Amino acid sequence: MRAFAVLSLCALFGALPQLASAQGWHRMGGTPNMPAEMLKPPEGAPHHIRYHKDGTEPNNTFSFGQPGDPMQAARTIDMEIRDESGYSESNLQVRAGETVRFVVHNSGSTKHELRIGDPDYQKAHDQMLARAPGMEHDDPNATVIGPGETAWIVWRFGNSPIVQLACRLTGQYRRGQVAIVRVTE
Repeated sequence: MRAFAVLSLCALFGALPQLASAQGWHRMGGTPNMPAEMLKPPEGAPHHIRYHKDGTEPNNTFSFGQPGDPMQAARTIDMEIRDESGYSESNLQVRAGETVRFVVHNSGSTKHELRIGDPDYQKAHDQMLARAPGMEHDDPNATVIGPGETAWIVWRFGNSPIVQLACRLTGQYRRGQVAIVRVTE
C-alpha cells in the first residue's frame, strides 16, 4: 500500500508541468491565472495590503495588470539581463489590455529578477525590502532567473501609463537600470 501511495505521488508530481500548461499558468513555477476586476489599491496602505487582497494570499490583479494567459499572448519580447548594465531592452510600448510574453535570459553571473510594476508599486516594494532585506516571496508579477538560465512571464497590461521592469536582487533598480514600458490606449 505504501509503495502505491509513493508511486501515485510521483505520477502526480510528474504531471504537474502538463497540468500547469493546461491551466494557463502564467510562468514557470507560477500560480493559476485568476481573472479579477482591475483594482487600484488604496494609497498609503502597506505594500502587502495595497498589492494583495489580504496580508497572505496574492491578489494576482494589480492596477498595472495581471498574469496573462499564454495562449492569448499577442507577442513575445525576448530580453537579456546582465550584471552591470541591466535589461537589453529599456524602452518598450504596449497597448492597455495587451498580453505579452517576456522571455528573459540571464547572461550574468548572479541571480536576477524580472519584476513588473508601476512606479508606485516599485517604490512600495523597495521600501518593504529595505525593512526586510533578503525576504523571499513568490509574487505573480515577478520571476527570478539564475545565472545562465532563461525564464518567462506572461503579463496582461492594465491602464497604468508607465510600467517598469525591474531587478531588485542586485541593486540595479536603485542605479536606474530599469526597462520602461509605456502603455497606450
